[in-house]
Amino acid sequence: MTPAEPVRLTMDLNGWVGAFHVELDGLLSDMIQLCKAAAENRYTDTVMNQRGGVQMMFQNAEALGENAPQRAARNAFVGAMSKFSGFLDRLIASRKIARDGMPITRDLQSEAELLAYVNEMIDQSVAAVARDHRMTFPRKLDCFTGLDPSIGEMAINYNKLRNALEHHHDLPKEEIRVKVRRMIPMVGDQEIKDFPVLVPKGGTMGIKIDEEERTFPADTRVALGPQDAYDLIFTIRYIISLAIYQWHVGAGNPKVAGTQP
Repeated sequence: MTPAEPVRLTMDLNGWVGAFHVELDGLLSDMIQLCKAAAENRYTDTVMNQRGGVQMMFQNAEALGENAPQRAARNAFVGAMSKFSGFLDRLIASRKIARDGMPITRDLQSEAELLAYVNEMIDQSVAAVARDHRMTFPRKLDCFTGLDPSIGEMAINYNKLRNALEHHHDLPKEEIRVKVRRMIPMVGDQEIKDFPVLVPKGGTMGIKIDEEERTFPADTRVALGPQDAYDLIFTIRYIISLAIYQWHVGAGNPKVAGTQP
């Protein structure tokens, strides 16, 4: 009796990329809504009634409104880095499955059962990576051997900034330098800074991608504004994560090898 041939599946990771982008869009949307509320002075000291009859009283609401854009920017960037780390977990898990195969622990009698089982095992593998305390952010990046060193350095410095905000009371232990890419709208060779803007007949509009380096000194409180958060998240989405994903796929879009129990 000959052993059964292993089942082979191809994992399409584009869905993960799309979900990651939706999460980043949500963070930016929340930040923008808070900034808009602050600009329109919609913070108040009065009791607020919410669904379910919950009542809350905000003390010194005017000060809360003044600081809302900075809080929103900080939370958006920290949240984006958390989502980015989770995205790396998925890529690392997919490579582990591609390398080790996927054990079949129960009978699968239909295509629907097979697909459900594959999704279940992928989720378990992703969770195992996320729960592994040895997998610090730098070690996660080490899993992508051959990645452009400049991309790895950018990611490490972004994580240092995140750690300063999330774990060190907004105070970097050492100087942090981060590179950001900005998308600048242009009319001809002039940057658009205010709206409305006149585009003359025969003129041209375009987008310029500009790179800047921003320095956060040691032991000096980090204060991010909404534009800072947008530029950082733009760079995470379109530069850092895209480069890692392209390397990951170029190194071999994982083929999942099923193994018999």
